[in-house]
Amino acid sequence: MVALVPRSLLAPAHPAGTWRAQWLVKLLRASARHTAGELAPADARARLERLSLLAPTPAGVRRRRAELAGMKARVFRPRGVDESRVVLHLHGGGYALCSGRTHKGILGDLALATRHEVWAVDYALAPEHPFPRPIEDGVRAFEALVARGVAPERIVLSGDSAGGALAVSVALSLRDMGRPMPGALVLLSPWVDLGVTGVDRGEDYLVPDLMARFAEHYLQGTCPTNPLASPARADLSGLPPMLVQAGGVEVLRGQIEDFARNARSAGTDVRLEVWDNMFHAFHGFPFVVPEAREAFASIGRWTRARRSW
Repeated sequence: MVALVPRSLLAPAHPAGTWRAQWLVKLLRASARHTAGELAPADARARLERLSLLAPTPAGVRRRRAELAGMKARVFRPRGVDESRVVLHLHGGGYALCSGRTHKGILGDLALATRHEVWAVDYALAPEHPFPRPIEDGVRAFEALVARGVAPERIVLSGDSAGGALAVSVALSLRDMGRPMPGALVLLSPWVDLGVTGVDRGEDYLVPDLMARFAEHYLQGTCPTNPLASPARADLSGLPPMLVQAGGVEVLRGQIEDFARNARSAGTDVRLEVWDNMFHAFHGFPFVVPEAREAFASIGRWTRARRSW
């Protein structure tokens, strides 16, 4: 089932036209152009890691370092944790930036919303490690959790932005190898088609020329229509149920809606939520847009409703 969530069902409403959200989009847009568009990837990573020190882990969540499949990992455990499932989250950052530390706000909020322990791995980044290395790392992380004794159907595989596409590609890889798959996918503003840049209308901080640079770092000669690089172009049959969330004004909205429609046509159980007037990966800014909190609450309700996994 594909569900579009209109603004009338969200409370409280906080359209992106308000001055706080407009200010945030302008700030993020300028920062993205400088950090990701002008700095070398290694320098941009270092800058983002330093900035992440200023952001606290959400209250009610304990964080610890770990290792998973030889990769650095961070584990977020909420108070009153439900041990029945584990969330494996693949962070966004255009395949070239970010880590579990830079995403600790999203990861902590995801843990609080689902009441599950959330694992995040620092998979290898482009351009040093281009396609398909990040997907291979995601597969290894998933199978390492299974080797630890977590039933595959009890793993919720999630991701934001590029990490959302990685989550789908990991599931596709597991399916094609005939291996057990996760019980569900949770995709936040997933960048599922590298061959489509969208139209820059000035309402989102993610802009087409920046996307093209990230895609070049990641693909390095691989065709953007490769179904694992752009899972929107893959055969989407046989995938686990998925919750897909997108911002109403984000540059990726069109491809996300097409992806959800195609997955549904292939027989996959899909719930699509488009949040009016929200920008790309708005989930990371609950201090400015209350819709982020509502989006996480929806994720919690959706995952808890699937007790039969």
